[in-house]
Amino acid sequence: MPKVHRMTVKPTIEQAQKLVGGYVAVIQLNTVGRTKRMLLVNEEGLVHKLPVNEEATLLAQQSRHGEQYVTLPIVGDVILVEGFNKW
Repeated sequence: MPKVHRMTVKPTIEQAQKLVGGYVAVIQLNTVGRTKRMLLVNEEGLVHKLPVNEEATLLAQQSRHGEQYVTLPIVGDVILVEGFNKW
């Protein structure tokens, strides 16, 4: 079952790649209160047919950040970074 790794500091690119299992893509999420948030996901997760991460998909679908809106499922392990929305 895919995991959501929660962090309050920005990981290095190497740390992020290790946790998501490949190249990293950023999905900016809505701010909750004063806390900025973003998901770091495996950029090629759909191509590699990784299993759907239900929790991450729900987080992304509930969060509309500007024009960015997630309609595809989020797959594989992800990192939820709280306190930042840019990487």
